[in-house]
Amino acid sequence: MCLAKWSQVTLQLHTGMNHSCHHPTLHPISKKEILRDPSALHNTRYKKLKRKEMLEGKRPSECEYCWNVEDNSDRYSDRVFKSSEPWSWEIKDEIIGSNWRENINPKYVEVAFSNACNFKCAYCGPQFSSKWVEEINEFGAYKEVDNFNSFDSQATPYLNS
Repeated sequence: MCLAKWSQVTLQLHTGMNHSCHHPTLHPISKKEILRDPSALHNTRYKKLKRKEMLEGKRPSECEYCWNVEDNSDRYSDRVFKSSEPWSWEIKDEIIGSNWRENINPKYVEVAFSNACNFKCAYCGPQFSSKWVEEINEFGAYKEVDNFNSFDSQATPYLNS
C-alpha cells in the first residue's frame, strides 16, 4: 500500500479538488462533507474508500502508475519513496492498524489558493499555473494525444476567461 493516501495532501482550493499523490487525478472535495467534518478537506469519503482497498491488500486502479512501474521493472515506484518519507514512515504502524473510516491528520500539506504562478513547469498545467494560461491563450495548447494542457480537457472552465 502507499502511506501517502493517509500522510499527505495537496489541496487545490481554487478548484475544490485534492489528492495525496500527483499520479492519480484530483478528486472533488465535498462541501457537504466539510460542513459535517472539516477534516474532509483531506479525509474525503472517496479517499477513505481507496484507503480501505489498500488496507485489504488491493490495488486501487487510480494508483496503477506505481503498480506498473513495480510489476514491469526492477525499479521502485513513487509509492515506495512517498511511503518512506519521514512524515509517512513515522506513522506507518498507526496507519496499518487503523480502521479505513478513521480520520488521519496529514503530516505533509500543500495548499494552492489559486493558479497564480510564475512558472509553467512541464508536469503542471493551466489549472495550476497562470503562466500556462497566458501561453495557451497566445500560442494554443500543445499538440498532445490526451490534450493534457488544453482548456477543453480541464475541469475548471474559468481558465478561458
